[in-house]
Amino acid sequence: MNSAARRRPLNHMNSFREKLQRLGAVRQIERVASGPPETVTLLRESARLNPIAATISLAQRHLPLTEAKAAAERAMDGAPATTTLPMVEDFSLLERELNAAGFRGEFGTDRAKQLQAVYELAQMDEIDVQVEPRL
Repeated sequence: MNSAARRRPLNHMNSFREKLQRLGAVRQIERVASGPPETVTLLRESARLNPIAATISLAQRHLPLTEAKAAAERAMDGAPATTTLPMVEDFSLLERELNAAGFRGEFGTDRAKQLQAVYELAQMDEIDVQVEPRL
């Protein structure tokens, strides 16, 4: 084996390292602690979009990052993107986050908003309100 062939993988590794350094540190996504699952349809709301913020917002609700990214990209292209979020702790907060990112979220059930209204009116935690399981 000649010396040029031995150096080649090393140069390739240096190039790969340089690319990783340019990307910066990987950010940990903080996930919500609890909440009921909810179906949400993501829609493009404005011309100024922040798909990264929308992706993070969906991923915080325990949607796998690849699925969250795909949903934000579909909505960014103008197609409705419907997905089920495993945990939604606060529907109004999720709506605000999506609106700030230039998207609108339509929830699959009115029951979700009704539950949120009950929590807010009673100023209770989810633990204080017993909810029958979905069928």
